[in-house]
Amino acid sequence: MPLKALKCPVCGERVAFKVTQEVVKNATTFPVPFKVIHGDHSFTVYLDSGLLISRVSARTTDSPPVESP
Repeated sequence: MPLKALKCPVCGERVAFKVTQEVVKNATTFPVPFKVIHGDHSFTVYLDSGLLISRVSARTTDSPPVESP
């Protein structure tokens, strides 16, 4: 089970999480969204067929979505 780590786009802390191939197994289009819950907030990582992170998106209750390039 691959371990992924990145800087949380909401709070800036380093976040580690596990992703299995099951997440993309039956996908017909990519990237596939995967929600990561981190404390009192969450963000979405988008995974390609090889489980590589292609994009990160976060939304707070009082602001528009924050996306990585």
